[in-house]
Amino acid sequence: MGRKKKKKTGLAVFILSTLLVLAGLMTLFTLSDLRRFYTRWKGLPPPVHKEFGVRVPTGYPITGIDVSRYQREIDWKKVKEMNSEGYKVNFVFAKAGEGYNLKDPQFENNRKGCKKEGITFGAYHYFHPDKDPVRQADFFVSLFTPQKGDLPPVCDIEETKFMKPEAIRASLKQFLKRVEALTGMKPVLYSYHSFYQKNLKGHFDDYPLWIAHYGSLKPGTGGWAFWQFTERANISGIYGKVDLNVFSGSREEFFKLRKR
Repeated sequence: MGRKKKKKTGLAVFILSTLLVLAGLMTLFTLSDLRRFYTRWKGLPPPVHKEFGVRVPTGYPITGIDVSRYQREIDWKKVKEMNSEGYKVNFVFAKAGEGYNLKDPQFENNRKGCKKEGITFGAYHYFHPDKDPVRQADFFVSLFTPQKGDLPPVCDIEETKFMKPEAIRASLKQFLKRVEALTGMKPVLYSYHSFYQKNLKGHFDDYPLWIAHYGSLKPGTGGWAFWQFTERANISGIYGKVDLNVFSGSREEFFKLRKR
């Protein structure tokens, strides 16, 4: 009799302890956190966010957007306040210019808006490999010189301009070296997956990579720092669809990437 009572008591203590542990976990993690953990563990596609309107890769705490004149006037206060199941817009890359004389008409407004709302800011230049790379670098830096807290400058390369890969890489290297010399920061290299694989892979491993690859559970390219996984996100305060990105590392690694 005494042994059976001890067994029953032990079972009750075990059940109570388990319930207390589960209750503790529920205070630490929201239901959306647990859902993301489950889908990642099972290898399932991440759930669609009601607010963003797209699936967001799990396991990446830092998310951000990139914008240009195509998004028109942006209400940065609404962008800052948006929260989708714990995900927020932590950073913004805004287009500064293109070539060596085309400035994005919304660049200054975007920079001022982000600064006012305390959103980490960075800028990108749309690079033309068939135009003078040094002149393009000088023009870019004249528009955007990173200040304390800013992200590194970005080179966006997407077109061959009918040039061979060797010529593209030679021009691009001049641009990147010039920007680094002028800003003191190693630029981020942006390109979409197929272009990078065909023309750039293995030649710019010293530079942080921002890869665009849509409709996939993975970016498809190793060693990336940023992944633009969709161009169809809904963001409060912004007209139309927006590119949405994740950073590969932790919050601490993200802060180390910024200008000191």
